Formats: sequence, C-alpha cells, structure tokens
Amino acid sequence: MSWLAERLAALTAHPALAPLRRRWSLLPPFAQHLFKSLLIGSVAAAVLSFARPYVPGLAGAETTATDWAIKFWQDRFDISHTTDERFVFFDIDERTYRAWGEPLFVPRDKLLELIRFAAEAPANLVVVDVELAKHVPLGGRAASVSPSRTEPSDPVDPDLALTAYLRRYAARSQQTPGGTQSHASFPHIIFARTIGPRAPSDATLEGSSPAAALREERPSEFLEDVVSVSKVLHWASPLSDRDDDGLVRNWRLFEPTCLDRAPHAIPSMALLSWAVLRTPMMSQGAFSPAAFEEELRRRFAPPSATCVQAGASPVASTTFSSEPWVLYDGTLRKRLVLSSRPSDLEQRIFYKFQTSTSLVDLFSRVPALLITERSTRPLSPELVAGKTVVIGSSYEAGKDLHQTPIGEMAGAMVVINQINALMEFGQFQEVSRGIRWAGLLALIMIFSLSFSFFTTTWGAQVSTLILNAVLLPLSLWLFQYGWWLDLVFPLFVLQAYQKFIDMDVNPPPVIRRHRHAN
Repeated sequence: MSWLAERLAALTAHPALAPLRRRWSLLPPFAQHLFKSLLIGSVAAAVLSFARPYVPGLAGAETTATDWAIKFWQDRFDISHTTDERFVFFDIDERTYRAWGEPLFVPRDKLLELIRFAAEAPANLVVVDVELAKHVPLGGRAASVSPSRTEPSDPVDPDLALTAYLRRYAARSQQTPGGTQSHASFPHIIFARTIGPRAPSDATLEGSSPAAALREERPSEFLEDVVSVSKVLHWASPLSDRDDDGLVRNWRLFEPTCLDRAPHAIPSMALLSWAVLRTPMMSQGAFSPAAFEEELRRRFAPPSATCVQAGASPVASTTFSSEPWVLYDGTLRKRLVLSSRPSDLEQRIFYKFQTSTSLVDLFSRVPALLITERSTRPLSPELVAGKTVVIGSSYEAGKDLHQTPIGEMAGAMVVINQINALMEFGQFQEVSRGIRWAGLLALIMIFSLSFSFFTTTWGAQVSTLILNAVLLPLSLWLFQYGWWLDLVFPLFVLQAYQKFIDMDVNPPPVIRRHRHAN
C-alpha cells in the first residue's frame, strides 16, 4: 500500500498536471477529501468488479448469503403471487417400506396403484422419481394389485402389468368419444431416467479429449417402447449438482448424454414439468413436449464422435450449438435461459418446502401406505385433483436422502422444490447492470461522506450500518421475486475502500476545528 501511495504521489507531481493542482489547492480541505474518497471508492469498485472471479472468499460469501435468504423465506408465508401450483408428495416412507416387506426395488404393483390414483383423479401432472431401468422378475411373489383394478388381459408380472396399464393410458389419451385429442383427463406422466457415467472403455477416443463428464442414459428394460412412442409419457433427468460442502444447491436443467451410442440431450424433471405446465412460446410453432424435447436435443446434444466406441464408425454428425436457448415464461414475464455454461446464480434452487412444511395449502405429504393398502376410509381423489403429484421415497435404505441449505430431504422433495422454484420464481437473475452500478455509486457517495465527516474507524462503522439498514431489507424483498441484489460485493468494496483510504492522510479535522473556534 505504501509503495502504491508513493507511485500515486509521483504521478500527481508531474509538471503537466500543474494547472490542475492549482485549481485543486483552491478547494476547501473537506471538499478535497470528499473528492479523493469518491475517486478511491470508484477505483476500488472497478478493480473488484474486474477481479471478481479471483477475489478469495467472495464466491463463498455470496453462496452463504443466498443460503441465508432461502432460510429466511422458508415457511414464512405464501409468497406465491403468480401461480396456483400446488404439490402432493406420495411418500414411500420408512413405515410404508417396512409394511411392503423391505423390498430391494419399489414394488411395481404398488407403484402402479400410486400412478393410477394420481392419474385418474386427475392430477395436473404426475412425476415419478423411482428407478425403472431394471425389470424385476416376479420371483414367485404374487402380485398384490386388487383384482377389481385390473383387466382380464393384464399379466401377473407386476412390471408387465405396469407396462400394460401405461400402454392403454397412452392410447386412451389420444382420443375422446368425439375422436379428438385431449389431455385434460390424462395428465402427462414424467418418469426418472437412470443416468450413469460412461463406461471406462468409452471414456476416451483416439485423438480426442477425455469425455469423463459425459453421461449415458440407461434404457428401461420393460418401459422403453411404451414411453418412447407416447405423447403423454416422458423420460427426464433427476440429477442435481452437489457442492464441495455436500449440499445440493443447484439444478441441472438438462443433461447432454449418449443414448444407444447416439448423441442425446434430456431435460431435467423440473424443466420438463415447467414446459408442460407453462407451454412456452417456441419459434418453430405451437408448443408440444415432443417438439420441445427435439429442439433441446438439436441444440445441446454432444458431438457424435463422443458417443461411439473406439474404432467404431460414428453416426451422422449432430449439430452442436453453444449458444443459449432463451425461452419466455408468460406467467412470470421472465426469461428462462438454457445454456451449456450457465452462471452459478442461474442454477440456484429456491428451496421452499420441507417434508414438515407448514404451508398446507401449497404442499401436502401423503404416506404411500394410505393409498396402496385398503382401509375403511379410503382417500378421496379430490386430494390430488388438479395438483402436481410427485411419487418418491424417503426411507433410509433407498439412499435417496440429500443435504440442502434448509436441511436433509428426500430426492423427490428436491424435485418438488425445483419445479416450484421454476414455476414461482423462475431462474434467479441479478438486477440490471445499470441499477447495480447506480446503487453502488450511491453507496460510494455515502462511504465518502462517512469517512469525510468521521475518523476512519467511525466512518467504516457508520458505512456498514447504513449498508445493512438499506441494502439488506431491499435484497431480501427482491429475493422473493427471483431477483438477486448482491449485498456481499458492496461489503467487499467497503473493505477495499478502507484499505485505500489508509494510504492517504487522515481526514481533515473538521470537527476539531469547530471545537477550537468555540
């Protein structure tokens, strides 16, 4: 700092600046110090802005600030102003898991009952966060689906019975008695796609870079043919990002993958749910889930060469674009940006619901046992009619529990929060650059006045108090609408400002001079 101060003093002593120095000497000491403070604050802000990605501790402090804001709004009240979306969680909890005999996989006959109950209510959307890649043979265990809920042609094997039901469901969804297509009574059903890393032999190709980050979709052994040709049944990715501290903070709105050695891209369960419910405008024409998924593949599928085995002939090249795809949410009046390089803020999940959440009008949890086991007081379909139903598990042996900024929750609860975040808030966006810099310059003016009227220590304390009293409430208020006004960066600017101020002489003794005059 002393070296920098000496260099600045030598620069200002240059003969070419003599006229400017004479005019500067005519200013009162207080004005001189105020202008110096403004210049120092502006320089500190500009330097930190350019060096922002490399400032130690800044990214971690911003993450901590957003975590705190999420916890502040959690369960506080209904802040939904633009959507009536309501969620019901069919929870395969510990009690249900034990009542079902602690199976290795979720029993498909039980899953069929859960799907049937939600679809025939009808729900607004059904999301199934259950692994369905492997066919589980009957193995001598009798299927427990109620005979009154099956058709004579249904097979005994639970997996095949689920396949038969979904095939009929997809066929019936295409026609009404009038022969027209209607999905009002047949909600879309989204299934979790099993996605894993590439096989070791496929990790690299001769003369190409490693593809360790690329993932491979695992086709279902019994549902693939049914879902792939249906307009109301879909696969989607359940993957999320886990930070270095083990917390799931960010979603992955789509996943570039390989499927059957061919380039592919699959939307996340949250993104596809948002698209089905919001039907965003598309340049190709009227929205349809199939058109949306096809456009996503066209834009973000990986290069063909990365999906073939070493020595194999690649399939026809796939167009790969790194340009973002901007969609518009007419309800929120906000953009949704899909990019292969999203910013950290664009991926942040606004967690609102926990299993024990008190927002009963927005979210409710129903143990799956209450639906699959016959009782004297069966649940009414009105419980889920017109709502988004997510089927998932929270029992410990399922290994689907995740740490989040608001505590541990099941994977299905993460999915619910992701869907709600997109529907209610959209992607988090920073306020415009012009507003940020105008506000920052106003704060620098406040810093300068504080350091000019008071000593350095008192100036720092007064500036911090004003910053917290103004910026903190404003940032929290904007946060509930999906906008982020960074309160961490101005604090770092204040710290840098104080360091630069220490290079200069002490502020002019304005207060002391008045005391001597008295």
